[in-house]
Amino acid sequence: MVDRTVYAADAVPELPLRQILGRQKIPEDLCKLVADSGLRSVETFAMLGDTIAMVKQTIKTLIPDHTQLGADQPAQELALTSLAAVWKTCSTMQDHFAARRAKMEEDPSKVPEIPGEDHAEFRETFVSRHPDVVLPIHRKPHRKFVERVQRDHLVHGFVHFYEVGEIRTRNEQIAQKSGLSKNAEDLLRVVTIDQPVTASSESQVMDKLHAFFITLEYLNICEFSFKAGPLKYLAELEEWRHENRGLALLLAADSLIRKKVHRVSSDQRKRFSTFSAALLEVLTNHKQLWNDARSSAELDKFKQAATSAPTTPPKKRARSTSPPSPPSTAKAKKNRNRRAKAVLAKHSDRDKPDSKKPSRDARVPPAEWQKITSFKYVLGLAKGSNDGSLSSAECSSSPSSVEGSFAGSWATILSHLPSLRKQGRFFLELFSGTAGITEAVQLTGVPVLPPIDIVLSEMVREASDVVDAQVWQRVLRVLREGVVFYLHCGTPCNTFSSARKDDGGPPPLRSLEYPMGLPDLSLDNWCLVQLGNLFLGHTCEACVIVFDHGGDFSIENPLLSLMWVTYLMDNWIFHARALAIDLEQCAFGAPSRKPTRLECSNELFDPLAITCPGGHGHIKLKGKVIDPETGKRVFKTKATQVYPWALCAAFASVVHALWQDPFQHLQASFQLVTPASDRKRQLGSCKPWLGHRQMSSAQRAQWAGYQLKRGAAKPLLHIEMEPGQAIEAALHVIHPFTLAAPLSAPEEKALGELRRPAHEVVQHRGHLLRRWSQIAVELLPQSVQAIRQLPDAPLRRLLLGGADHEPPVLGQVCHVALYAAMLDACQSVDRALPQLLLEGFPIVGEIARTGRWPAYDKPQKDIPVREALGRAWAIRRKIIQRVAHVPVTENLQKIWEASLEDVHECSCLGPFSHEAQVSDILGCEDWIPTQRFEVVQKNKVRGCDSATTNMINQVTKITEKLQLPSTDTNVAALRMLKSIKPDEELAGWVLDERKAYRQVAICPDHRKFSVICLKNPKSGAPNFFIMVGHSFGLVSAVYNYNRRSAAINEFLVSLFGLVAFSFYDDKYGFEPKSTVESARLVAESVHFWLGARFDQKKLQLSEAPTILGVTYNLSAMQLEIKADRKEEIANEIDAILTSGLLDPGSAGKLKGKLMFGSSQLWGKVGRAFLRVISERQYLRFPVGHEFKLDPALKKALNHWRRLVLHGPPRPIETVSEKLVDAVVFTDGFTPDPRSNQREPDRIGAVLFDRRIGRPRQFTAVIPERVKKRWLQRETQIVPVEMIAAVLALETFADRLRGADILLLIDSEAVEGSLIKGYSSREDLCELISVFWDLAFQLRVRVFIDRISTDANPADWPSRDKMFIGESIGWETVNVLWPPSLFQ
Repeated sequence: MVDRTVYAADAVPELPLRQILGRQKIPEDLCKLVADSGLRSVETFAMLGDTIAMVKQTIKTLIPDHTQLGADQPAQELALTSLAAVWKTCSTMQDHFAARRAKMEEDPSKVPEIPGEDHAEFRETFVSRHPDVVLPIHRKPHRKFVERVQRDHLVHGFVHFYEVGEIRTRNEQIAQKSGLSKNAEDLLRVVTIDQPVTASSESQVMDKLHAFFITLEYLNICEFSFKAGPLKYLAELEEWRHENRGLALLLAADSLIRKKVHRVSSDQRKRFSTFSAALLEVLTNHKQLWNDARSSAELDKFKQAATSAPTTPPKKRARSTSPPSPPSTAKAKKNRNRRAKAVLAKHSDRDKPDSKKPSRDARVPPAEWQKITSFKYVLGLAKGSNDGSLSSAECSSSPSSVEGSFAGSWATILSHLPSLRKQGRFFLELFSGTAGITEAVQLTGVPVLPPIDIVLSEMVREASDVVDAQVWQRVLRVLREGVVFYLHCGTPCNTFSSARKDDGGPPPLRSLEYPMGLPDLSLDNWCLVQLGNLFLGHTCEACVIVFDHGGDFSIENPLLSLMWVTYLMDNWIFHARALAIDLEQCAFGAPSRKPTRLECSNELFDPLAITCPGGHGHIKLKGKVIDPETGKRVFKTKATQVYPWALCAAFASVVHALWQDPFQHLQASFQLVTPASDRKRQLGSCKPWLGHRQMSSAQRAQWAGYQLKRGAAKPLLHIEMEPGQAIEAALHVIHPFTLAAPLSAPEEKALGELRRPAHEVVQHRGHLLRRWSQIAVELLPQSVQAIRQLPDAPLRRLLLGGADHEPPVLGQVCHVALYAAMLDACQSVDRALPQLLLEGFPIVGEIARTGRWPAYDKPQKDIPVREALGRAWAIRRKIIQRVAHVPVTENLQKIWEASLEDVHECSCLGPFSHEAQVSDILGCEDWIPTQRFEVVQKNKVRGCDSATTNMINQVTKITEKLQLPSTDTNVAALRMLKSIKPDEELAGWVLDERKAYRQVAICPDHRKFSVICLKNPKSGAPNFFIMVGHSFGLVSAVYNYNRRSAAINEFLVSLFGLVAFSFYDDKYGFEPKSTVESARLVAESVHFWLGARFDQKKLQLSEAPTILGVTYNLSAMQLEIKADRKEEIANEIDAILTSGLLDPGSAGKLKGKLMFGSSQLWGKVGRAFLRVISERQYLRFPVGHEFKLDPALKKALNHWRRLVLHGPPRPIETVSEKLVDAVVFTDGFTPDPRSNQREPDRIGAVLFDRRIGRPRQFTAVIPERVKKRWLQRETQIVPVEMIAAVLALETFADRLRGADILLLIDSEAVEGSLIKGYSSREDLCELISVFWDLAFQLRVRVFIDRISTDANPADWPSRDKMFIGESIGWETVNVLWPPSLFQ
């Protein structure tokens, strides 16, 4: 904070003093008075005296007119006290600087560390002072460089000269040598020696110079302004470099000028006491340096070419020993070396534009000229030594590795898919041209697939035209198998090229405004544009598949290609978090400059970003030349489409590293350990996981793409390990959401059937329908005979679908014989079902076991049936009295009419007006009635029988745990189906049984437990109905009906190969559109034959079927909520907000609807706001005897209304098993209340992404204004740890967007709350809501698990030990705070 006082030109205090005046908030008049009195530096202020009294007296002496200090005595004393405070600060600073300078002079290698808070304050101060200055990461000075400049300035008193390579920015990784200093004080813990890195481009030089001058302002040495000189110098240098192109010229000019500033500062300190004065002196009076720089660079340009050349990186040692190569004869080895030499020799000749050696420049000595002309670029693979032998990288390729490449053709590749899947990972080049990259990659030993191009060459032995739909589908089929670990696309740029101009050559076909094609093109040009768009679409489609399977990709085009600005490419780059690698091909030996861009998914290709080093000429790409292969004249741009061999070799070296070990760059992190003295648990120990009762549900949830609850699934990292081991293990985890759901044998068989061509599937189903239709007709007499032998007439009528004398009709009869035949055919475990369907199911006592579902293991209150029968008369009187008091309403009339309809359909008997009538029909007196009441569902009213108040459900014992499909099951099936049929659109069919429970008969002996009591709306008296079929409200009805439903679904899956499910009376399934009609026909036919009646009006065959209230949009592969249901819930919320009241009953109903939406569609996004609604549901005694809305409820309701109307649909991602994209560790620290710790609450996080070169870490102190929003607790460790997870998503957003990540937290409470999506604490609910909102915005699929404290690498940044990560290359980034945390 610097004061903004405008001083006289000759009385401006130095910057350090002005900063102190600003921090002390000294008034402007007093600042001017001090400056006019000669107090303009920290040193002068510090010399005013030894005590405060002496300082005040000295100031009075310097300012004789005391009225200038203030109008009265108190004002004057206050001014003197303020100036004394400035003196105290200056004096302390001087003593501190002197002490530090003395320590550093003892050992010049010591570099004091700047605390993280101070460095952050430097940045904040700079940004606040310069709001108009953009401060990207490549212009921010690195903390280590700031520390070095501070050390040098303190020791020597002036600014040293630093080579451009010594100026380090935040985006660079500093190579360091670490060790303890001789005298290891607290501030001098680590000695670091920076290894300079040469700048590779002009823009990088300018960025580093910006960072240098920003550092000077950080340290109060020189302001970053025109007036002080830095901006003036940068502007002049920028203007000069545009007039004098070349990296060598720019480096020479900067070096001469800053060296001169250094000499002026050190040699003429009295005259130029500040860096600013020295800089302005050089810029004003030493302009000849610009010309000197031009001359110096011109003489050194050839030397620049040699010294700037890239060198071959050392070959990385393999982590493990490769399997031995097969035995090879000496003759075979000799032949292989001969062939490889021939290939390299061919490339060497091909890359030379002119075989003649250039004549020597007279200004260059012969020895130096020989060194320059013999130079070859050797980045990655060398082009060969003088004797033609292979480079070390080429020699490393074993015969077995090269032989691992696929030697077949794309025409026959599909027949080899099993062997390709078994063999593993391949490299593929799409739009390969002459396939130089494929050749270089193969020489490193990486298995390759045949390169794809339409033009034949030595590497492209078969022309593959991707415009041909069959060829392209073949390519996609291979990519979807996941066998390609790296895809390179050299997408044709002919129509996207910026070289197309209206200059007589090929005309432009696109523009920045119309990157997909100009309007009003001729037919020929329009066809060319559409062909280019097709290539672009194929490129993106192929890259998406490889990337989604965990592979990497790169796309190459000219730097100024219009392909980069198309919406397709822009969206894909954003989705894949791709990185732009800009290079110039002349740096790799190409005859033209040819600026090129690679969009890569992996940052390890960053070393390829090399621009022209100078020292050679460039061919202009205009006009035409003779193609030596075809003899035809072609444009020069086409002749330069072939990559230079050095670029291919460099590219291949990175691909080889990814193939060999994609985690090689993280080896230093894998070696991290926790000191034994700090470890809380024994290494290698583990806490045994005892399983969980919801384990199977948790697994199904994971297969569907979300987590159920903490502890329901086994932890991923359950063994106690070192932090480095935890990092390595986590990065090798298969993301749980990408695992495919295991299928039962019938389901596997059904999906296997769908792999066949559609016409074969339809034909096979047609054959099965004809066969089983004939069987149904043949067996019908057996079913009729068995039914007519039953002694109970009502039961016969229900099963026959009519009276005894009426002729039986297929489709109306309960076809028990067909049930038995189908159960035998599919070898079902439930062979007893037909007999129960024939004789009726018991509804009290133990529910009949199926053998299909697992045993019910929860404790139940065992009430014998005889106890209910003993109270039958008392229960009957109570029920009749209740029914008598029911008012006659329109809804009562509707359920009365529905009951009469049941009588007509033979599912019940009645109505009876007297109890004696019921007793006579049942043949007993101890019958128990059940009250039928109305249930309003949307626009209809249905009757529900209360079998709880009359003890019927209490005397029913559940024997098995009913297992029904859920939305998660459906999603898992759709994911698998889409992976099997990726190129086909899907559709769904739905069948809804009509009055399903009524179709299943009750055992006649148990009818006395299912007598319905209902008021007659005409007479007003209670009447009775005796149920023949099951009534809605019986516990046993749920199990007995679903037993039949499960059997029918088994028939559809096992006998007919349908992907079908049943949920109570809803039957549904999913199919490719080409076979879905046959699937629906099968479902209808099977239900018809069995006599399971369904509602024709509710049949669905659609791309967006609605199942259980959820719409499955199969064209977009996402779940949606129906518009009318959205409107219904939103209107209900609006009514509550308008009235300002919410009673417990309404809260319970609303919560049920919202829970449905939260679990089916919106995941964890809205569940945090269910807590307050749940609290209102169970509120008994409201304050003031009213149920008014409080602020928390209003906030929750408004949030849910917005979510209902505009909430995100739930995507149905396809299955592609792959490693996690990134791992995030988070941790929080808060002082132990039992100790005397005074450290602030702090959080930290570390990101490990295998596709970026350096892990990222951050730390932050939690501001007080954030903590004020929290509830009071003994310790705030839970919200602290939770905020760490929130900030990790916000800070690392650029690498987490659209990724499958693993979030590891060492707090079980935070882990559980985030997984559930809500908490019992309001403040935690708000943090959880922010977390899941961020997760949705980023479209990140986050799997949350626990990591032990000892194994958590985020423990170090959470305790501000950033140096541990920085010492092994971690990048420290600024934390980003979501605005919602402060609102």
